[in-house]
Amino acid sequence: MTNRDAIRRQLAIIDEALGSLEFYCETEIVGDDTRHLLTDIKGAQRQHARTDADKVEESWDVKPLYDRVKSIQTSLRVLRNNLDLSDKACEKALDACRSISSAVEKDETDDEL
Repeated sequence: MTNRDAIRRQLAIIDEALGSLEFYCETEIVGDDTRHLLTDIKGAQRQHARTDADKVEESWDVKPLYDRVKSIQTSLRVLRNNLDLSDKACEKALDACRSISSAVEKDETDDEL
């Protein structure tokens, strides 16, 4: 006999995971994060254009460019973190689907005996 309470729990896990995915992939949030990245890239390009190889005499002369590129890296990490969290939520939902399938298949096997 299929344990309907267990299936309900797994379906609740799937619902929670899908809600998390919706949040992580929300267009406005992702759009803002991407716009920040694009702003950082443009800032680095402007700083790069201002950096004259003939005038670089010490590490401080490239520090503004370094900081701009570092900012790009941070923006990329924010996007990557959201993708990683989305992937974990998706995997959680898939695990719950597998658990439901396994429970149903076990019951089918038990019924045949």
